[in-house]
Amino acid sequence: MKWAFSIVYYLGVSIWCYSILQKTSFLPWYLGGNGDPFKVMNDVKSYDSEITFEMKLYYLIQLGKHSARFFIHVFIRPEGNFMEFTLHHGITVFLVGYSYLTNFWLIGL
Repeated sequence: MKWAFSIVYYLGVSIWCYSILQKTSFLPWYLGGNGDPFKVMNDVKSYDSEITFEMKLYYLIQLGKHSARFFIHVFIRPEGNFMEFTLHHGITVFLVGYSYLTNFWLIGL
């Protein structure tokens, strides 16, 4: 049953993230957008105007989910390859948190 929830969850958040990015000038034309991702590093501040509440909500949901999975895996019920899962969830929490705090929203999404 866990795998069925995972399929629905990850499919839903992937579609949600795509819909968020499609509204920005970051998503390239070959993925259905009208932007250029290679320009984002030239002028990061110009993308600040595109940050929306929906992006912040998506970030917080993802940060909460991965933090919970990290905590559950390390302290409550380890499963699978302990070191690999710990590293995966730990790095994911760090990267999501880092891009949130440094305002690299579009790159982080």
